[in-house]
Amino acid sequence: MLYLVTGPEKSGKSAKAEALAVRLGEKRIYLATMVPFGEEGKKRVEHHRELRKEKGFQTVECPVFIDRLDIPSDAVVVLECIVNLTANFYFGTEETPAHPAEETIRLVCEKVNELKGKCQELIVVTGQMEYDQSYDKETRDYIETVHQVNRRLEQMADRLIGSEPQDYPRFPLFVDISKKRVLVAGAGKIAARRAAVLAEFGAVVLVAAPDGCAQMEQLEQSGQVHWERRPVRETDLAGVYLAVAATNRPDVNGRLAKLCRERGIMVSHAGDESQCSFYFPGIAREGELVAGVVADGKNHSLAKQAAQSLRIWLKQFMAERKDER
Repeated sequence: MLYLVTGPEKSGKSAKAEALAVRLGEKRIYLATMVPFGEEGKKRVEHHRELRKEKGFQTVECPVFIDRLDIPSDAVVVLECIVNLTANFYFGTEETPAHPAEETIRLVCEKVNELKGKCQELIVVTGQMEYDQSYDKETRDYIETVHQVNRRLEQMADRLIGSEPQDYPRFPLFVDISKKRVLVAGAGKIAARRAAVLAEFGAVVLVAAPDGCAQMEQLEQSGQVHWERRPVRETDLAGVYLAVAATNRPDVNGRLAKLCRERGIMVSHAGDESQCSFYFPGIAREGELVAGVVADGKNHSLAKQAAQSLRIWLKQFMAERKDER
């Protein structure tokens, strides 16, 4: 998969890319495209190299020809960053002459695409550059070239990740899922818990997973879910109202989430809130009252505790109402 992490300067995009790489795999390679200038620049590069080493990264300095590197097929690669790579082609380096804007755009995107084909996961970091009228024409043209590269990479990417915090919380929306087809990819404990809740609300639950936990087997035996013992397929999305991506494979979950978004299907990604079009809530239900609790899709423990407290409160509340009648 190709992940594109973007944001303005000093917005935390590099840290987010590195954290994602740590989650995605154990064999991690960091491709640095910046050409260090002077002793101070070299010292800064070496300092960053040591910091990344502590996170399990092998750092490779490659200002231009990223497509020529020998990359293990099971590696997770962080490429940082497109702003520097574009500058290296546009202005030229010791390894390559300067190139016109259109040629720079083509070369950068081609080399990123070739690199993607060599590794398991590619995380590309880029920046959002701002115009300033005080800049000379060459600099303004370079910034526009970076913008054009970013637009093409956005089209190529399997997933876009912004570095800015979420401005607004998610709006709680209660929908009727009774008799609607729901897909649950995965059959572990998380998938089983979510499948049970969906079945409780009347959904027709299809589970796709080669194997799974005892709780999912119980749901199947009781007729609450239909379990296909095989990996999830794209064809499973036919007629689906919403989906839950909860396999033990981040790449499979990511691909399923992307397919759902492309088809306008609501999807909950159990391992990555940024890929969710809806968050799966903690449920508190008593009589005709139903409450759902989320914590920005991240703090599941907090949401679970809040839902448990709500269940107790709702039980007491309904008991008091019953006494009043």
